[in-house]
Amino acid sequence: MLHHACAVPFENLDVLAGRGVSLEPDTVYDKLVVRRRGGYCFEHATLLAEMLGRLGFTLDVVAGRARVSRPRPEPATRTHAMLVVHLDGEDLLVDAALGARGATAALRFSADRQLTPHDVRRVLREDGVWFHQVEQAGVWVDASETRLEPMPPIDMEVASWYTSTHPDSGFRRQRMVARALPDGGRVTLADEVLTERHADGTVIRQELGTPEALAGALREHFGLEAG
Repeated sequence: MLHHACAVPFENLDVLAGRGVSLEPDTVYDKLVVRRRGGYCFEHATLLAEMLGRLGFTLDVVAGRARVSRPRPEPATRTHAMLVVHLDGEDLLVDAALGARGATAALRFSADRQLTPHDVRRVLREDGVWFHQVEQAGVWVDASETRLEPMPPIDMEVASWYTSTHPDSGFRRQRMVARALPDGGRVTLADEVLTERHADGTVIRQELGTPEALAGALREHFGLEAG
């Protein structure tokens, strides 16, 4: 997961450009691997499920709700996809595509603190719902939630269509790009604001005031071409 999070950005550039998002495995592979693009959760989940399945892992794709910008008790749409990998008698949550809060390691379904390459996580159960949480400044913050309901391809297609086309979808209103860094940091782009968070706690923010600066940041920090 660490290598995936560092190599494949989370991004919604096609959605903002009005281009359709295909979840056909071959198309996703071509976009994220061959053309070295990024994508949102449905594309990441499709790629990881296909690759892990071919490597012999047993897994399920499950539906969830992203909590990155919608803290409880605010309602959140069931438009998030993640994986549950069954390994040596244990279930592990693979929740890689959550922008700046994406996990960089598989997580046990346990309320115990779990150290990952980038932060501390846990997966806590409350009232039949599993909450994937990240520790920030000593406070547990929800990243996503799931009831472990299966998300077959047709359900993922519908959720992706809503996410990429509905006028109220946040993916239609703001540029979102994020990538984990090998040193334990992260780099994100929210519209024209580039933020670099390094493992030593250093935070560098930069307002990208021109199309040229934006294109340069996409290329330098995420390996992406604008347009």
